[in-house]
Amino acid sequence: MEVRVCGWRVEKEEEKKGRVDWERFKAELKITEKWKGWEERVEEQRNKEELEKVIEEVEGWI
Repeated sequence: MEVRVCGWRVEKEEEKKGRVDWERFKAELKITEKWKGWEERVEEQRNKEELEKVIEEVEGWI
């Protein structure tokens, strides 16, 4: 049986023998999660800025 997470492929036997650096793996997983959260925040901010521009344009027409 294999476990697949974030491109890592680990045999269950390897896991049992402790040959995998789980601390490094967990750290990389946390970084990935933080990066995704950061990207989402940037996207939200970009959408907010675009919306504010549209509102300013519309107010200019009134």
